[in-house]
Amino acid sequence: MSTVAEILTSLKVLFTEYAGKSGNKETLSKRELAEMLHKEVPGTEDMSKAEIKDFFDLLDEDGDGEVDFKEFVNFAVTLNMLSEME
Repeated sequence: MSTVAEILTSLKVLFTEYAGKSGNKETLSKRELAEMLHKEVPGTEDMSKAEIKDFFDLLDEDGDGEVDFKEFVNFAVTLNMLSEME
């Protein structure tokens, strides 16, 4: 398996672990995203509800109130690029 395929598989496993707890198994709700951030991304434990909402709204590119896998992958790529800039 190529490196890109391995990365996408890892992202899908992570997404699937959190998606669907509140309903749709193909998307992340605000609550699911907050849980994932708090558990998986260091430094996000103290994010306020307003900060989570603002972040969620940025990820929800199509404005449907949910974050799908494509939107999640865009987030992961952006997060990786930002971490490399530090």
